[in-house]
Amino acid sequence: MNVLFVCHRFPYPPRRGGKIRPFNIIRHLGGFARVTVASIVRDRQEKQEAQGIADYCHKFHCVRIPAPVAAGRMLSNVPTTVPSSFGYFYSPALKDFIARECATGNYDFVFVHC
Repeated sequence: MNVLFVCHRFPYPPRRGGKIRPFNIIRHLGGFARVTVASIVRDRQEKQEAQGIADYCHKFHCVRIPAPVAAGRMLSNVPTTVPSSFGYFYSPALKDFIARECATGNYDFVFVHC
C-alpha cells in the first residue's frame, strides 16, 4: 500500500502535540505501507531536523515558507471569506509537489492531517 501523508507542520522531530500525533501515525503506517510525507517547514533548522523522518517513511518532501511570507499571505486573506490560516499554511511549491505525486496514480490512500 502506498500512502501520501500531508500535514501542516513537519512531523519531525516529534517534540510537541502538533508533531507527536502525525509522527506516530506515520511511524505506524510505515510498518505496513510505503509512506511519502509532504509538509512545510518554517526555517533552515526545522528543514535540517526534518531529515530524521527518513527512518520512518519511504520518502519525504518539505518546502520552506519563511515567516514573513506566511504572515503576508495570512494578512491578505483577512478582508476575504477565506480563513487567514489558509494563507499562513499555503505553499505553491507544496501544492505542485502534491499534484505531481497524485498524478502518478501510485497512491492507494491520501492522509491529510489538519
